[in-house]
Amino acid sequence: MKYFFFILLFSLQIAAQLNLTIHTDSPEYSYGEKIRIICTLENNSDSTVTFYASNYKSCQAEFILNDIDSYEWGTCLPTVEELIFPPYSNIQYSWTIDPYIFGLPDKDGIQTLVGYFRPGWNSFDVSHLKDTTTFYAPMFLGGQIIISYDSENKVEIDSIKIQYDIEVVISSLLNDTYTETWQLNGMKLAEYKTLFENTGLFRYVDYNRNILYDRIFTQQSPAQFYPLQIGNKWLYKNSLYEVGTEPTITYFSKEVIGDTLMENGKNYFVIKEWGNIYYERFDSTTNEIIRYMDWQCGKIDNPIYNLNYIPNDTLVWWYCDSLGKPYQVFYDESLGPDSSFIELTRDDLLSEEIGFRKHLGLFYKSIGEISLSTTVLIGAEINGKVWGTLTSVDENEELLYEFSLHQNYPNPFNPSTTIKFTVGTPPRPSPYQGEGEREGLVLLRIYDILGREIQTLLNKQMQPGTHEVTFDASNLPSGVYFYRLTSGNYSATKKMLLLR
Repeated sequence: MKYFFFILLFSLQIAAQLNLTIHTDSPEYSYGEKIRIICTLENNSDSTVTFYASNYKSCQAEFILNDIDSYEWGTCLPTVEELIFPPYSNIQYSWTIDPYIFGLPDKDGIQTLVGYFRPGWNSFDVSHLKDTTTFYAPMFLGGQIIISYDSENKVEIDSIKIQYDIEVVISSLLNDTYTETWQLNGMKLAEYKTLFENTGLFRYVDYNRNILYDRIFTQQSPAQFYPLQIGNKWLYKNSLYEVGTEPTITYFSKEVIGDTLMENGKNYFVIKEWGNIYYERFDSTTNEIIRYMDWQCGKIDNPIYNLNYIPNDTLVWWYCDSLGKPYQVFYDESLGPDSSFIELTRDDLLSEEIGFRKHLGLFYKSIGEISLSTTVLIGAEINGKVWGTLTSVDENEELLYEFSLHQNYPNPFNPSTTIKFTVGTPPRPSPYQGEGEREGLVLLRIYDILGREIQTLLNKQMQPGTHEVTFDASNLPSGVYFYRLTSGNYSATKKMLLLR
C-alpha cells in the first residue's frame, strides 16, 4: 500500500512539472505542401524530472491527425529509455507529413491535430500530457500505397496501372510475387485502397505511412533567455553612430510593471520601456516573444523574436504585414551553461545582431550599415538578483537623455512609417524654477524634395525621453521626403522614401 502511494505521489509530481504542446510550422498550407509537426515536452519547474519511456527514441510523443494515429504507423524500438529533464528544459519531437506519400490530409479545410505521450513501462499516468491545435489545409487526392500480387495476375494488374495512370515507384519480384509502391493521383487514398482490395487480385493493399521522427532535440527552455516576471528591470546604453560624428549616447530602462488579460483572452506582462507601454508574453509552444499590438495591421499577436534554437537551422518570423526575414541562430556556451547565449544574425539590407543571455534577457543588439545603432545591457534585476549597475533604474533617480533623431521604420514605406526620436534632458533647474520649465518645445516637420513644408507632425512641449510618432502619407505621391526635428539649439534632418 505504501509502495502504491509512493508511485501515485511520484506520478502526480510529474503531472505538475511536465507540460506537452503541439503545433505546426504554419497555420495554413497550400495543396500538396509538406506539413511539419512539432511536439514539445517541457519541464517548467526548477527541479529535475526523470522517468522512463517504453521505447528508445521511438513511440514516445505521438499525434492524431483527424483520425489517423501516428502510433499505428510507427516502428517502436523495444529498449526502455530514461528521460531526464533538467530545470526549464524540453524535448522536441518533429515529423514531416508529405501529402504525396501519406495521402493526407484526407479531408478539406480545418484539420484537427492532437499531441499526446505514450505511457512508460512503469505505467505512470501521463494522460494529462496532451494538447490540441488546428490548421488549414486542402484535402489531398492521391498518395502512395504498397501492394503485393502474384505474377499470374500481372496482365490484369498492368491494365489497372494504365487505367488509373499509376506510377510504380518501387518494384521487386521474389518467388513469383511482386511487391510494389504505387504513386496515385486524382482520388482519396482510402478510395483507391478499397477499390483495389475489392478486385481480389492482390495479396494485400496498404498505405505507405511509416511515420518516424525527423528529429528529437533536447534544449534548455528559451524562456530563461527572456525572463518575464513582475518586478524584473533592465538598464541599457544605446549608442547611435553617424558618419563623421561622435556617437549619441542614450540610457533607457525597461521594467515589467504588471500583467493583464487582453481582449484576445491571453495574459500579457505589462512592459514600460523608453517611456512607452508594451504588452508581451512568451509563447512556449513556438518559443516566440509575442507582443500585443494595435497598429496598422489591427489588433494582433505579433512575434518580435523567435528563440527556438535548433542546430543548423534558419528562423523566419513575420513582423506585422512585412515579409519575414531569415535569421541564423547560434547557441554559445563558451562562458559556461549558466551564462550561455542565443544569438540571432541576419545580413540583407541591414546587418543585425541580437544576443539573449540566459537568466538576463536581451543582452545586446546592433543594427545598421552606414549608420549603426548599438544597445548593450549594463544592469538588471531579475527575480530579486542584481547584475551590473542599476543606479539609474531606481524610481528616485533620473535617466539622462541626449537629443537624437532615428531613421524612420519601415523605410522605404507605404503608406505610413514610424519616426522615433529622443528629447534630451536639460540642465537641472535652480530651486526657484518651476518643474514645467524643464520641458522643451519640440518641432517635427515633413518637407518634400524641394524644401516645401508638407506637414507639422509635432509642435508641443515634451518631457525628456524617447518618443514615437506615425507619419501617414496616404495622400502624397511617391518620392523622397525629409523630416526635421528641432528643439532649442538642436536640429537634425533625415531622409525617407515613399514607394507606392
